[in-house]
Amino acid sequence: MPLILWALLFANVASPVLSTPIAEAATIQPQTLETSDLQNIALSDAQKYGLNADHFIKVINCESGFDPDIIGDHGTSIGIAQLHYPGLWGISTSTAHDPRVSLEIMASAWKQNEESRWSCWTKLYGVAQS
Repeated sequence: MPLILWALLFANVASPVLSTPIAEAATIQPQTLETSDLQNIALSDAQKYGLNADHFIKVINCESGFDPDIIGDHGTSIGIAQLHYPGLWGISTSTAHDPRVSLEIMASAWKQNEESRWSCWTKLYGVAQS
């Protein structure tokens, strides 16, 4: 292997995406998002989909307390958005724990008038589930 390739492989160069040296980037752990960060993501998704942000935030708080790792309904509802049987949403259980993905799916479902899939919607707003 040419010397220049060896130098590139072992150099502590910065990644243009991460702005962190490549050698260090492999050891960085995913950052745990604070509740306020999660609320901001939810608010952004609600606004993006033209939803009632207050209702969206209140239902998420009721469903999961903004805990992306929560598991409910005897193991069938996963993550911050409490996606019931994540496979039905076209995602894996591990993906359901990703708050960005889960909140996006939830917002998209609400945009399609599927709010009643969430039991807290019914509890808070009295709308019967379909």
